Amino acid sequence: MTAFNGFSVTWNHTLTDELQLSLTPFVGFKDNNEVEFNSDLTLEFETNNMWGLNAQLTGDNFRINFAYLDSNFDQTSKVRNVPYQVAPGITMILPYVETTQPDQNIKLYSLGGEYDFGQLKLTAEGQKNDLASSWYGSAAYRIQKFTPYVVYGQTYSEGGITVTMVKQAIVGHWGCDMTSCTTYH
Repeated sequence: MTAFNGFSVTWNHTLTDELQLSLTPFVGFKDNNEVEFNSDLTLEFETNNMWGLNAQLTGDNFRINFAYLDSNFDQTSKVRNVPYQVAPGITMILPYVETTQPDQNIKLYSLGGEYDFGQLKLTAEGQKNDLASSWYGSAAYRIQKFTPYVVYGQTYSEGGITVTMVKQAIVGHWGCDMTSCTTYH
């Protein structure tokens, strides 16, 4: 979750000269979001209500983050170009199918962290919800304005591993200022 309609409050507390704890409880209200997975699938989420907590422990070279989200929502799946078997060996394409699943609920837990070893940054995060769990790890190495990195992660469902992703890229910025920036992948 990156944005919501509602309110939050952040409490920052300095534990030591090098450690800070931030707690952010939040509450969200009626909201509508659409996610286009690909050209054939769009999911629409109408949030009825949500609440949760984000806790972050920050040190000089590290950050640990925990989040909890409880949300009640209606989900509409909009699928285009759906193959439909009308008889053995006879398939037709349905141009559009829309189904709504009202009153869905999700409870999501997330724990992650990152650590800087000078130019090397290591990051890991795991998530668990009612239907699936996932994790990823990444390593990035800053070389002046370029940062090559590698990311590996997996998503698990009740039936086992469902998606595995690996992403490798070289990202850097040349001539970056406040008005324009070029990113290279």
